[in-house]
Amino acid sequence: MLLSVGTGPGVGKADNQMCPPVIVNMTSKQQDRLGRQLLGDHLLTPQEVAAYFRVDPKTVTRWARDGKLNAIRTLGGHRRYREAEVLALLEPPVNPAA
Repeated sequence: MLLSVGTGPGVGKADNQMCPPVIVNMTSKQQDRLGRQLLGDHLLTPQEVAAYFRVDPKTVTRWARDGKLNAIRTLGGHRRYREAEVLALLEPPVNPAA
């Protein structure tokens, strides 16, 4: 699919006012790339998170549904997970010395 960016007169706006750029026909990879740029964080797919924890991707989806892991939804409705959050969950908790 092609990625097209353009500006044009807005619906219901005066002819001299322009709308912000509109992005149409984005592939899911382009959506992920744009999401990473906007969030400033690397996003992981359920399969990538599952590989970190050595579980099935459906388990990762269940964790997100149960609120154990925060998910970001792409425009296509797919879940993505912040890499920093996933790596923080992998680190063992630090016990302060008594």
